[in-house]
Amino acid sequence: MQQLAQAAPRHAPRRLPLSAIRLSIVMAIIVSLAWLTVPIAHAAVQPPSEPPIETHDATDGTNAACTSQPAFKATIVVGPVGSATARFKTWANEIAAAAKAAGMKVCKVYSPYADKQTVRRSAKGAHLFVALTHGNGYPSHRRGTGDGNDATAHGLGLNASRGSSANKYFGADWVRDRLQLAPRAIVILSHMCYTSGNGEDASSNARDNQIPSYAWAVRHVDNFAQGFLASGSYPAGGRPSAVIALQSQRFPTNDPKGNLIETLMTSNKTLDEVFMTRYTHSTAAAHKDAYRPNSGAIGTHDFYVTKRPDGKPLRSRGRIHIDPDLAHPGTASPASWNRNKPNTKWLDSFSGKKKGIANPNGSGVVSMGYTRSIAGDLDLTASAWRAAAGGSSSPAGGASSSARVTVPKVRGMTPAKAKEALTKAGLKVRATNLRVVHAAVAKGRVVNTKPSHLLDGTPRKVARGTTVQLKVSTGP
Repeated sequence: MQQLAQAAPRHAPRRLPLSAIRLSIVMAIIVSLAWLTVPIAHAAVQPPSEPPIETHDATDGTNAACTSQPAFKATIVVGPVGSATARFKTWANEIAAAAKAAGMKVCKVYSPYADKQTVRRSAKGAHLFVALTHGNGYPSHRRGTGDGNDATAHGLGLNASRGSSANKYFGADWVRDRLQLAPRAIVILSHMCYTSGNGEDASSNARDNQIPSYAWAVRHVDNFAQGFLASGSYPAGGRPSAVIALQSQRFPTNDPKGNLIETLMTSNKTLDEVFMTRYTHSTAAAHKDAYRPNSGAIGTHDFYVTKRPDGKPLRSRGRIHIDPDLAHPGTASPASWNRNKPNTKWLDSFSGKKKGIANPNGSGVVSMGYTRSIAGDLDLTASAWRAAAGGSSSPAGGASSSARVTVPKVRGMTPAKAKEALTKAGLKVRATNLRVVHAAVAKGRVVNTKPSHLLDGTPRKVARGTTVQLKVSTGP
């Protein structure tokens, strides 16, 4: 033990050769310089606090349009809808593209990041609020024939928490108390159950999947609209102007007749007229009369509502306009139709009928039910809404960026000449070209544009400022 405690014997230090000392000094200097070139931020690398980007834009409520209140702000929310979530995101991206093409600044909040805090923050000051979520509405054969509990009904189906795929309902009470859209904001509820008049499509009770009665259709629309129309605003002092519920309407940017958002951003129509605008619908035999609600107004048996079916005042503010898609074998239309005094007996002849296309071969036997509605200030003009949204009746910056222009024919031109023609027409041109094999167009010359200058054989019209790409021939 004593021996172990003794100090180790000392040895004289060994001298290093001068060349080794110089090499050590050089290596130390190199290492020091290497650290100096590393960005300061790398000194304390943290795991990312935000979720990954899913598309070309952030879909988690973090981009500039979400965190600020720009003119012409559109907030688009996709909630968790199980296996249909990806499809809902595709529809939402189409709406986002339409809003961008029309001159709006778009904020996306998609599941699994559409929790109540993120949605509330991102919707603040939005002039257009679009929701694609589960819809929990009343009356319902499965849950009750009353008007339900607004704590969970007639609002939004959102992620239970950020990053969770679980759905949680935040009803009209939450919408009324927590949402702060811009004064005169427009709300679009897309592909949501109970919002436009119909019930559900996949309920465990088959009767909720069928076309409802007139009375239930009106109550569905009224119950869902009331929370949004009564919500507050940012800046304070206003209310949303209208709630538009569309079960299946599309928003293509390449339709020569435009789309609903483009109509809002370019026309002087009233909101009711915007709602009743009809866009291009395929006339091919396989699609004739099929899914007409995809293309805007039906306009055959639409009607206005100013009070509930029992004679009591509407829960929502203003008026309601419902535009159903109704047709059925053996159910002839009335000889005349009064929008202000609809034939409710005829409407109720569809109650309990199965929704869907009985014969999608052009026969006109179509019955999708109550697929379209608008509630609120139907007489507000689109130009007045734009004035409230951007301080003028034109899109952001006061430019006429959303006017429709014809895509010029540039076949056979050099890329430089084609770009000049397209720019002169009011279009933008991508910096990179598509290369295509073409026997009839010389190498290096333009074959066409994407989108092309023709749509179904007629000159294509697109929103001014649309970006197109040149297709350049590589020869045969």
